[in-house]
Amino acid sequence: MSSSDESLSGSAGNIDSNFDEDFDFGFGDVYDVPPVLEDNVPTVLEAFSGGAGAGDSASASTVGRRTGRTNRWIGGYKYTRANDTRNKVSYRCSQYRSNCGGKCDFVKRLQRYTNFVPHTCGQRAGDDDDDTELPPTVTQDVTVQMKREVARKAITMTASRSAIWEAVRAKFYGARDQNLARTGLTREYVLRRVNRVRAEEFGGSVYGQIEVPPWSQVLSDDGIATDTNFLLFHYSYYEKTTKTRERLLGWGHPVLLNMLKQKKTSLFVDGTFRCVPPRFKQCIVFTTYDRATKGYYPCAFVLGTSKKYGVYFHAMRLVSTATDDSIDPEFVYCDFEAGMIRAVRDHFPSAAPIGCLFHFKQACRRKMKKYRISEAECKIAMKRGILDMLTVIPQPKVEKQGVAWVRSKIAEKCALAGLVYSTTKWEEFWGYFHRTWIVKFPPALWNVEPYTRDLVSRTNNPLERFNREMNAAFSGGHTNLPDFAAGVEKLARRYANLKADIELGRARQPTRPPIQLPRPVELPDVPEISSNNTNSRVANDESSDEGEPHFIRDDTRRVVVQRSDFSGLCNPDSLASVGNQ
Repeated sequence: MSSSDESLSGSAGNIDSNFDEDFDFGFGDVYDVPPVLEDNVPTVLEAFSGGAGAGDSASASTVGRRTGRTNRWIGGYKYTRANDTRNKVSYRCSQYRSNCGGKCDFVKRLQRYTNFVPHTCGQRAGDDDDDTELPPTVTQDVTVQMKREVARKAITMTASRSAIWEAVRAKFYGARDQNLARTGLTREYVLRRVNRVRAEEFGGSVYGQIEVPPWSQVLSDDGIATDTNFLLFHYSYYEKTTKTRERLLGWGHPVLLNMLKQKKTSLFVDGTFRCVPPRFKQCIVFTTYDRATKGYYPCAFVLGTSKKYGVYFHAMRLVSTATDDSIDPEFVYCDFEAGMIRAVRDHFPSAAPIGCLFHFKQACRRKMKKYRISEAECKIAMKRGILDMLTVIPQPKVEKQGVAWVRSKIAEKCALAGLVYSTTKWEEFWGYFHRTWIVKFPPALWNVEPYTRDLVSRTNNPLERFNREMNAAFSGGHTNLPDFAAGVEKLARRYANLKADIELGRARQPTRPPIQLPRPVELPDVPEISSNNTNSRVANDESSDEGEPHFIRDDTRRVVVQRSDFSGLCNPDSLASVGNQ
């Protein structure tokens, strides 16, 4: 052996003798290295000393192999391992693909992090300057604890996967100790583990998951399942006409559900579509008006797989069964959907179905634009006291006297404004109006003249407002079914708490403006009104049309007109044309 070989061998011997004392890698406590490395320490030293054999080369390549656990939380920032050399381990910001320059090094001999480069990714700003050395860092592996916590939350809580990750992250990674570096689970692993744990616990069917606690129960304010049921029913049936299986899922808070048992109340029924889970077409919301607290409360939520009459029929039947068949509304506010109106007539024959005024005027305006009626003429027709006058005049006069009066009034207003009255286009519109709002949807559905002193609302706006609130609660559009069940439970619980606060004096009753109705006009006979005579004046319309609107105060809505005064004016048999749609 040459002198150079002896010198090199002696150097290797010195390294070997001082390995445990001066060159502590701390493999098990500081960062992850494959276990095979600890068994082959002489081979590694041979690689350092230049003894290159076939086996040495393979062992040396094992040193740089990653285990997949490369993330570190240092000083409040998330780093990922970039390079592992003989003397140090280099880390860079986990947002390095976004051009963040944050870096640091872990010096193995010193057992500390140093050479810090500031971050530019917008994470929590550190208090350290460039090239600041920290005290010796203690590394803690919390993988096992995180797995247990994720499994516990996945089974006992209805929180979404992202919410569980945020809670677990705050508990294990939220510490601001600059001298503690924790290693554990990543976000992607936590999301997958939540799915895996829930599938093992509740089975592979998502319907089986929502039928057991905690999804089927009302939760306390701290998220713990109580003994009160929130799931009302899970019903499916086979539709012969379409040869498909329809499914309905219903939820309701018991406190709010009992409000449906009030006699002669106002019931709002409408569907929302944007936030429903996949495989479902709509969520039918049943909302009622509470006279005691003067508020609108969502009582029941029903998911349906179609928008046909059968789904509406079974939804109302099942909700009625959940209330012990005690639902007896005086008014049912709904959209102009033939299937829904037919189901309302079947289940609540003594109630008066009332269509939404907003949707009535919206549909008319869209047809005006479709027939290319000018914007100025449309604005004249949509003003208060013009087209909506048909909703407050006596129902027998709507088809002839009422329509003739509105046509004459629009022509007169156009002449006063210097506009050319589009006779041909308006004739097309009034043809549509007769087909849709006289034949298909009779005036009994949208004319409120018999009930003007007894209404709590003229539109579905209370329910539409809640639909917007529900859609906002589910970010990203169509959510999954368990998250949807948890979301509607949270909304229902909040309204139940609001009702209790108002009853106990902890919150004020909502103040609502009075309903504004156009003052009805005295209609003359049909021959006295000409739709083409723009100079004609209709008697008694100046004071009613141009004057102040007719107000209905909240304290007189329920007492002025008795039910017996108009019980026969909206006979469900008169709506046969709607029921046959």
